[in-house]
Amino acid sequence: MSNSSVIISLGRLLIGSIGIVAELTVDSVARRRFVEMGLISGREVTAVRSTPLDDPVEYFVLDSLVALRSRHTRHVVVEVTP
Repeated sequence: MSNSSVIISLGRLLIGSIGIVAELTVDSVARRRFVEMGLISGREVTAVRSTPLDDPVEYFVLDSLVALRSRHTRHVVVEVTP
């Protein structure tokens, strides 16, 4: 982590912002699902857009768009450089 970066959950990533996956804080079954979607440590993730009620949010990961609900995004920790 660089000195000017901030660590947040993926769900707090603002639309249009980019984060780098730092950690997954889930059990092995959920971790495997995140990894299959490309959410691995060091991977870049961009918050693309949200639905009218802000849940789910669409993220761009590994050349794919992935929609995740807030109950899932709180388990993905990302590093953001302001």
